[in-house]
Amino acid sequence: MDMKPRILLAEDDALYGKILKKQLERSDYTVILADDGEMAWQLFMQTRVDICLVDVLMPRLDGYGLVAKIRMIDEDIPILYLSGMMNKVSGLNTGADDYIVKPVSFEEINLRIKVFLKRQRSCNKIEYDIGSYRFNIEKITLCNATDSVELPTKEARILVMLVKHMQVVSREKILNEIWGKEDTSAQSSLRVYIHRLRRRFKNDRRIVIEYTRNKGYRLQVFTGIGN
Repeated sequence: MDMKPRILLAEDDALYGKILKKQLERSDYTVILADDGEMAWQLFMQTRVDICLVDVLMPRLDGYGLVAKIRMIDEDIPILYLSGMMNKVSGLNTGADDYIVKPVSFEEINLRIKVFLKRQRSCNKIEYDIGSYRFNIEKITLCNATDSVELPTKEARILVMLVKHMQVVSREKILNEIWGKEDTSAQSSLRVYIHRLRRRFKNDRRIVIEYTRNKGYRLQVFTGIGN
């Protein structure tokens, strides 16, 4: 399994993109390069990404539009604008965490990436309380006061996505990240796993995994309701 930090690099300057990709790979990153915003969006939906470097002026979908779409489904992933034309206020208001104005040295880019990845790791929790249950991501165990069970891998990965966001996670993102596809068989499998997760929480009526048509799944824990 590839455990290197994975960078989505959205850069429409082909030469600059290839050079930066090679430099980052020498620093032990896995780099996914896209030369337009729409391609970057598709790649983001299809694979695990730890941080995004996004140029602003790109064809098909500009950097602002790309960041807005990413933020609709992932509020936490670090995003850095990388552009020769940058309005600081506009950039940060569209959901990016920082901006880098080109030309810039590779050393500075690398330093910024390390800072945000370190910050991200420090924010990553191992255990989550879900109503009367506790979910341990490392051990993939789900426990309550009377029972503990180790979840099957796909079931655990779906629950990780739901519990980390606690907002609607698109069906497409779940399918692409876990099955790597969105065909009929994968959709049927997802429904089966969601059904199993709902049964896991059947003893706590406050916990709901709801599906919103054409949007996706959301894990919610309601207050004011007895177990």
